[in-house]
Amino acid sequence: MKKVFLLLLALCAIAGVSAQNANRKGFFIEAAVGGSVGNPPLSGLSMDNGVLNGHYTGGTVVNFAFGPRFRTGSHTAFDFRIEAQANTARITQSLVLKAMPGMRITTGELFGNISMYISANIGFAAADSGCSRFRNGDFVPDDGTIADWNLWEDAPSFGAAYAIGIGLNITTHFYGGFIWDAQYMIHQTRDAITWENLHYGMAGLRLGYRF
Repeated sequence: MKKVFLLLLALCAIAGVSAQNANRKGFFIEAAVGGSVGNPPLSGLSMDNGVLNGHYTGGTVVNFAFGPRFRTGSHTAFDFRIEAQANTARITQSLVLKAMPGMRITTGELFGNISMYISANIGFAAADSGCSRFRNGDFVPDDGTIADWNLWEDAPSFGAAYAIGIGLNITTHFYGGFIWDAQYMIHQTRDAITWENLHYGMAGLRLGYRF
């Protein structure tokens, strides 16, 4: 009975050390790719056989993040994410910059050296306000062609950002999983005429590295 108790105690200690390693103090970097979710702003206009078409920052979205992480307990950590998120088809027009503090909770070892984590962040986002249909009452192609009219207000848009993630700590340094990363932006163009408050972002897979 004493041996069983000592074995259980040792297993608990190992699990605690594993969680501490996964949440240890240091910097992290992440890359994520996924699909667009929500209602993204208008990012461009084109003319096709006399019909004006709007282009939206949907489709494939990429996200890059980095920041510091501080262990607050044996299974918990605080981090501060600095992010850049954009649609692959229109990176410049769809770029969103974010700053989000948050928390991360890690379990003990599930099997081998692998443990599970969940994370949640909330903060601030900034982006361009979107493509405007009118400029001085007329259409103006930005590159001299009718095929790709991108008319910009050149005004920033601000809002709230959040990210929720779940995944596995694969090694002491690498982790990966699912992430939902979105923003609620104030005063962006949705239909080339009116301004709206838009909620959009990405859902996909991320891979991270802890230094």
